[in-house]
Amino acid sequence: MHYSTSEESEGNGGSDGFRTMLAEWKEANPNVNLSENVLANDEYKTQIATLAAADDLPDVFLLQGMNTKAWAEQGLVMDLTDVVNNSPYAADYKQDYFTPFKDGDGKIYGLPVLTGGSCTVVVYDKQMWKDAGYDSFPATWDEVLAAKDKFSGDGVDTIAFGNSGKWQGNSCFMSTIGDMFTGKDWFQSIIDKGGAKFTDQEFVDALKFTQDAFKSGVFNADFNAISNEDAREYYISGEAAAFIGGNWDVSYIMATLLESDEEKYNNIGFATFPSIEGAKGDTNVQNIGLGYGMAINSKVAEDPETVAKDTQAAYESNY
Repeated sequence: MHYSTSEESEGNGGSDGFRTMLAEWKEANPNVNLSENVLANDEYKTQIATLAAADDLPDVFLLQGMNTKAWAEQGLVMDLTDVVNNSPYAADYKQDYFTPFKDGDGKIYGLPVLTGGSCTVVVYDKQMWKDAGYDSFPATWDEVLAAKDKFSGDGVDTIAFGNSGKWQGNSCFMSTIGDMFTGKDWFQSIIDKGGAKFTDQEFVDALKFTQDAFKSGVFNADFNAISNEDAREYYISGEAAAFIGGNWDVSYIMATLLESDEEKYNNIGFATFPSIEGAKGDTNVQNIGLGYGMAINSKVAEDPETVAKDTQAAYESNY
């Protein structure tokens, strides 16, 4: 079960590669019937949680880091530590990529896949911003606020954003904004339970900035009602001068404009989130999402032959 639909793979290199490797594996293993349940991303998240609650997970599925520890404790996912360590590719693995898929004892429950994506990319139309008086995307948030009046007067949103899935605000905004206010030491302390708290002033300031930013009129008024897929269409159509999303959105935007509007394609610019007055953490930063790992239902471990087939399929679809 996975979410790399044919629609998702259009312009999305990660999903396209995922589907390509699955197709190659099926062609190389015609004696194995690989039954796929392919859902849209948001639907996948809902369905996989429902199946986990019913202890009815698929044999092989995509595991989010946030579910790893709880599902491991419940015995829902297979321990892949020995499989990983004994893999012929073990020496080539980037070990940090396993971090979200480990329990408290360091056991591994997922093979990283569809991961390593940049989540807070600012995509902007260089010509639109030049017409507004900027040679590039503003380096400070105050300049973005100042540009808002110009774009509003032209009937254009300054930045397009979509948060209907309720994950975009966290993954594509707060993950970077929080770091800009708190810095990496605070974040690591949260992970290590080293004393940092979500009530610490620097994190509260990050929340306050986020609230003020979305009240400022910089973003499209319907940001909470539309998806990031909808928001990127605002940018593509020229209804917004910029867009904030992930690298998967960038791939789609570039592929779409290359086919439909070469002039706008040639005016695509990229930036990190502008600096914020009062933020004392990191600046000029980009967050990386370690999204999903390929996991195996623990019940499969009762059938060694199936384990061998499933882990081999997982390896070959990733490498």
